Formats: sequence, structure tokens, C-alpha cells
Amino acid sequence: MDSKVIERAIREALEKAGTQTNLAEKTGISQGNLNNILNGKISIDKMTVGTLLRLFPEIEITFFREQRISATLAPPPAGDSIDRKIFDFISRLTPDEKLDCLMFISAKFSDKLIKPGE
Repeated sequence: MDSKVIERAIREALEKAGTQTNLAEKTGISQGNLNNILNGKISIDKMTVGTLLRLFPEIEITFFREQRISATLAPPPAGDSIDRKIFDFISRLTPDEKLDCLMFISAKFSDKLIKPGE
């Protein structure tokens, strides 16, 4: 994704939020960091995945054209009580907490991960 597209999207999010302070509260990114991003002091090309997920919770990121991560989840079908509890739990996490959870699950259950091409 082109950094100009991300910059334009951040400016649109700022317009919708009204102020940097409102956008900071909504995203969990400090107003100072938002200001630095908007003024070019923090390069969009150097932005962390966590920051991108806070700014754009619906974003889907593709790694190496095969592996994808997304901040959003589709709810499980009705009747799957364990899956529903897991979904409800994860849906309440911040983007950073979701990444932490994914890293923990990946480390704990690496043999269960779906490999690209499977």
C-alpha cells in the first residue's frame, strides 16, 4: 500500500474525528504521536503494525502475498458456545492485545497453524 494512501486515510479519519485529541482518544494513539505522523516527523513507512491497526481496525495486511492478518473477525455460527466465548473475548481486545494474543497462540500451538498453501 502506498504511503500517500495511508496519509490521506489518516487525514480523512482526522476530519471525521474533528480534532487530533478526539482521534487520539478513539484510536489509543497519543495526540503527540498523531501530530508527529501528520507533520511527517514519524514516517508512515516506519509505522508499526499495531499503530496501523489502531488507526484502521478494518485493515487487512498481506505478508509475502500469502499470509494475511486482519483486526476484524467474523462471528462464529450460532450454537458454537466455546467459539462464541473466544470470539467475544477477542473482540474486546485492543489491536495490540490481539497481536499479543496471536503471538502467544502461535508460540503455544505452532503445530496447529495453517501453513501458506494448505
